[in-house]
Amino acid sequence: MCDSHEGIPKELREYKVGYVGRDTHPIRTKMNQVLSQLPGYKFVTNLDYNKSKVFRDVLYNSVFALSPRGFGPASFRMYEAIQMKCIPIYISDQFWLPFTEYIEWDKMCLLINGDEIETIPGKVDALLESGEYKNMIDYGQQMYEKHLTWEACLNTISKKIEKI
Repeated sequence: MCDSHEGIPKELREYKVGYVGRDTHPIRTKMNQVLSQLPGYKFVTNLDYNKSKVFRDVLYNSVFALSPRGFGPASFRMYEAIQMKCIPIYISDQFWLPFTEYIEWDKMCLLINGDEIETIPGKVDALLESGEYKNMIDYGQQMYEKHLTWEACLNTISKKIEKI
């Protein structure tokens, strides 16, 4: 959960895939090595100043947002990406996903094991060519509004507690 971020239509986005972050885990190192030089992929790493503005600018202009694990197995970037109408590409060796009984995560993001990073370009291109990425963005927006805004998250937690 974070401050609101608006997205722009895919047709106006400059990049297929965007990433802003530091090299804090071997998965990120491998991701940088495999993906950073590909056409349509925008990487900004080890940024020390104005990070939030650069992060927003890159994601506003990306259809997909790399959301690799860092020090911990989860990535807050996933939720910011969803807010900005991007499709998160969550790369981890263990997936921590909230509200799995309410959200079908594979319908709104790509879940990639750390040893499958090489498969990302093919998956991204297939989703873009088929137009399926639009459904993923739409589903992500629906789930964001229903479960991942501040108020919605509290309501979903309350529902879970009531079931106990």
